[in-house]
Order: sequence, then structure tokens, then C-alpha cells
Amino acid sequence: MRTTPTPLSALLLALAVAIGACSSGDETADSTAADDDTTTTVAGEVTEAEAGTATTGAVAAVVDPDSIENLDQAAEAVAANIDDPAATADFGTYFESLTEAEQNALLDQTFGFTTAEERDAFLGRLLTDLAPEDMAAFAVEGSEAFMSGVIASSTPAAVRELIAEHPEVTTIVMVDVPGSADDVANLEAARLVREAGLDTHVPADGEIASGGVDFYLAGVERTFADGAVFGVHSWATVDGTEGIDVPRDDPQHRLYLDYYAEVGISDDFYWFTLEAAPAAGIHDMTADELARYGFATG
Repeated sequence: MRTTPTPLSALLLALAVAIGACSSGDETADSTAADDDTTTTVAGEVTEAEAGTATTGAVAAVVDPDSIENLDQAAEAVAANIDDPAATADFGTYFESLTEAEQNALLDQTFGFTTAEERDAFLGRLLTDLAPEDMAAFAVEGSEAFMSGVIASSTPAAVRELIAEHPEVTTIVMVDVPGSADDVANLEAARLVREAGLDTHVPADGEIASGGVDFYLAGVERTFADGAVFGVHSWATVDGTEGIDVPRDDPQHRLYLDYYAEVGISDDFYWFTLEAAPAAGIHDMTADELARYGFATG
């Protein structure tokens, strides 16, 4: 997630990606109940005070957070713990449409957290234990390396390995890169791409967002096909302060402004991302916007 590094926001993005791969809530509920003996039934509706909002429906169960070992299990538990016909048809989209406060409330309902500290400790553990298949990885085919997954602390090492072991690769094709769980690592990996003189490309069915867009901009030559999706939004601090609300002369902006200067992208693009969508939302760039900010070189 393109945010100031915080386990909470990064995990929520990765969790939303995992939830998107889940089946409907009813089907997931059956499998979760069968596999998890620690699940207990909770009667009654969620009150607005308990949930923070009234959008998340009724609590189906409370799952022991210690029984959750990875993102997929967490996503299945969350998807199973909602009773809203409008949401279960496409729960991944529904989860991503919620504000961060609403996502937190749903996590609290699912896992029985009573304090933010409990929730943050759980999310931090899952982020640390991010399954290898969820992290950004490269599949080499000839002169192209196809990239998919969440950019994490392991990504710089993966890029170094790619460069060292596959000198034939000239282009990184970004297929599905929804964001970054570690912005510092993301920009480190992006700078390695730039230093190696590699190009970046997003195919017609490719979709990148947030920190994935920053990574794409590292390409010496940047290209994309019609249909490629580029999602941008603001960053936010751990206390919920949005980047747009931070004075423009604040040092926090330098993390991105310095990087954009290195790759030849105007400061205007950075300020545009802060206004395009809040940290909990996403804005898919239009063709005019992609042209305006020089997303394709040459």
C-alpha cells in the first residue's frame, strides 16, 4: 500500500487481495467452521458502537486469532464473518470499498479484539509471516520477467537475484502488483531496477496500484497496453493523517518527491495522487492522466 510504512495499512491491503480470491461468504463459512474447532457462535447484531459503523452486518462467529497462521486463513475468516447479501457476491470488492475504520471494525468482530493494540499485534504478526506466494515474485521467460504479488521487505533481494541470475532480462512485465507492504523496500527495489537499466511494461490485462505504480515508474523505458489499470491514492500516517493534510514543506513528502525526481517524474504527479483518492480508496487513472504525467516514455 502506498503509505507511510505501517503494518496495519499494509496488511489491510494484502488482506483485501487475499479476500478477493475467496469464495462467497456462505461457502467460506462452511469450510472455516469445519476446520477450526476454536470458533464459537455469537448471538445478536453488531451495534454501531461495537462496529464503528453499521455497514458490516451481523456477527456470525468469533475466531481465535491464534489459530490464524497466514493471510489466506485470515481472509477466509473475515469473509465468513459477514451476513450481508449485497457484500457476499463480491466480498473482495466490498472489503476494499470500506474505510480503514470499517475494515478495523470487521476485524474486531471477526477475531474478538477489544483494543487497537490487540488488533495491531495480530496484523503485525501476519505481515511478518506474509506467505511467500503473497509476496512479489518474478517468472522469467526469455528477456521478460513477469511480476506478480505484494511488494514486501523481501522484494529488493528478489530484484537483486533477478538481475544477477538473469542478465538476459531487459523488461519487467507487471501483471498483478496491488501495492507495497513496505514503502522503503519498494523504493529500494525500484532504484535497483533503474540502476540496472531495466524497462517496465503493464499488459492489457495487467493491474497495478499504489506502491506498484511507484515501482513501474522506475523503468528506463515504460510502456503499457490499452486496458492496463493504474490505481493511485494518498498515503496516510499510522494515526490516520492523510498526506493531503500534511503541509507541502513537511519532510514526510521527501520520500516520494526525491524518488520521482530520480526517475524523471514531475512533482505534479505526486500532489495529484494525494488528491486523487484517500488512503482507504483508489483512483484508476484515465488515459489523459497517464499521458499528462508521462507514464509511457518515448
